[in-house]
Amino acid sequence: MATPYVSQHSRAHQSSAEDWRDDLDVLRHTDQGDLLVLGDGGESPEFQTDSVYKRNHGIAQLARTIVDAAYTVLVPQKPMTREELRQVLEKHRLQEARTWIYGSVLPRALLNRSLKIQVHLPLPGDRTPDWFDVRFAEKLDPITLPGYSCFTTEKLDNASMLLLDEYEDIRLKDPGAASGEEQTVIRHRAGLDRFLDEMGEKYQDQGGFESYLNEYGYVVEANLRDLESWSYTLTITPGHSFTSIGRLVESTVEQPDGSNLIEYGGTSVVTILGRSQRFGEIDLPPQIAIDDPLRVGEDQLSLTVDDAVIRVAERYIEALNDWEQDGIVRTRANVDVLKGTLVHRNGRQEGVVAAVEDSARAGGASPAELLAARHLLASNDCDYVVISSRHVFDADDCAAYRKHVAQSANGLILWDGVDASWGDKYVMFCTF
Repeated sequence: MATPYVSQHSRAHQSSAEDWRDDLDVLRHTDQGDLLVLGDGGESPEFQTDSVYKRNHGIAQLARTIVDAAYTVLVPQKPMTREELRQVLEKHRLQEARTWIYGSVLPRALLNRSLKIQVHLPLPGDRTPDWFDVRFAEKLDPITLPGYSCFTTEKLDNASMLLLDEYEDIRLKDPGAASGEEQTVIRHRAGLDRFLDEMGEKYQDQGGFESYLNEYGYVVEANLRDLESWSYTLTITPGHSFTSIGRLVESTVEQPDGSNLIEYGGTSVVTILGRSQRFGEIDLPPQIAIDDPLRVGEDQLSLTVDDAVIRVAERYIEALNDWEQDGIVRTRANVDVLKGTLVHRNGRQEGVVAAVEDSARAGGASPAELLAARHLLASNDCDYVVISSRHVFDADDCAAYRKHVAQSANGLILWDGVDASWGDKYVMFCTF
């Protein structure tokens, strides 16, 4: 197969370039085996933008390189139902036993859930939707932050005040948002009232905030200080498994009004061949420095194979396996884990490690994880690989990363330029 397509800066603005869009929903025959990258099937994925589609196209090509050519590699944009999978297999005359899906296949009922909302128990008497599974939240309760899943304004109000009685600040999270968007930190009753007023205005033309809560819910949880965001991923292919543990970084996006929005900025991962117990069998340095052109000196990022993060993530994956039904396909289990400090009203500080959600589809860390897996398969004397992925939204920062990627043995640019479909934001997706 040819080297994965790397967008050139001079062409990046051409977001409608047909060389990758024409691949969607078309079975392609390559030197390394067949590849099928699905579109969204007429339903929007989490972010339906040119740059994310293009990123996922590059991810699919990387996924093709780590699986035996006897298997067709199938990459959906989001989790699929078994009915959708059956239709795809029939349309392209594929056998499921010889098809490797990078992502997940779930029963239709489970597609309605949002795992941000599914990780917390509701308050007694709350009106939960049919798809909400209390048993799963019970399994996760020991490894999550103090918090509640709320489906009415009354319960959201009650949950917020209960937590504010115990903690100095709390975080309200829209379960339908991602990359750190639609999250609000409040510290007192007045802040909660202001939030509820804002939500009332936001949803007044959509049936009201109460209607939104009834259908999707909202997360209320204690806020962490001194935050570190971690990522843990188990990737399973026919014949192999790969485990990645990494640090998430933030990226600043300047808004039209001059304010700044903090979004997901990428992940730096250390990846091994095998399951997590192999971390204890190989010679890893206690601190792995990350070579990042924007994080140097005192700001340099480093990785450790943190046992607490691994334990929490593995327990989350065990809960997924216990919860989900037969017929589940899950080849990428990615769990976001937070480390930080809870500050109680009485001044007591409590260090915690907690899981917040999982993803079972191609995501921001996928290019780094897949490049690392490819390197491990090709090497006979390599115990681990360290690779970073970055989402960058500042043109000056992109210039620094462009130069850095060009000098990296694992450098790859999946998008670099203005994305008209994403509010004309300057976007760069890269790995190094």
